[in-house]
Amino acid sequence: MPHVINVTRGQCVDSIAHDERVASDKIWLAGGPNDALISARRDRNVLMPGDAVTVPDRSFEWHTGKATTLTHVFKRTLPKRIFRFDALLGEIPQNALMPLPQVEVDGVVVPVVQEGTGYRCEIPANAVRGKITLPFVRGEIDNLTALTTIEFPLEFGVLRPLSTPEGQEDRLRNLGYWVQRPNANPPTAFTDPTLQQALEHFQISQKLAITDGSATPETLDRLHLLNGDAVL
Repeated sequence: MPHVINVTRGQCVDSIAHDERVASDKIWLAGGPNDALISARRDRNVLMPGDAVTVPDRSFEWHTGKATTLTHVFKRTLPKRIFRFDALLGEIPQNALMPLPQVEVDGVVVPVVQEGTGYRCEIPANAVRGKITLPFVRGEIDNLTALTTIEFPLEFGVLRPLSTPEGQEDRLRNLGYWVQRPNANPPTAFTDPTLQQALEHFQISQKLAITDGSATPETLDRLHLLNGDAVL
């Protein structure tokens, strides 16, 4: 029977589908029981804790050319997702061969490939935590002898919807525009003074219209673009 899962921090449709052993497209399907949620969130990977997701029954399709009456071993391949990131490595010598960043996901190092000016790797759909270890150059050098590393922690599946004050905080924090408040509580209203201050700083730096701390459609579009959200 279909059943309902109440989303908790770190969950998205892909991770729920991974754990429930169903296809993401079976959950995030227009015309299905999650229509209202699809309309409200518009991105399967950006849900809010407390959202209710209806999970359908599992279905199986077998397409093999294996002979009957014999024993065969089948291995199920779990879905993965692409994680992309950019890294500014500082001033490096011309033509220097820099090592690739290292990405560790839930304790396992995953292969990283360069993609344009950034990087990408495959991660499990239910990944929770990880870290990026970057080569880091201190000062001006003419070789890589001064090269060291710096680590950045990662949390997957915790980006909240852009239409909420919490989601705007997430993106402003990602981009370095957030000033930690004394009690560390997340904003629960668009009138939160810390949120308004961070939005204003963002608008100034991006040469957007200053709106006294309110997020205009143009501001939201820019936050969406710079954070690389899949769908607005």
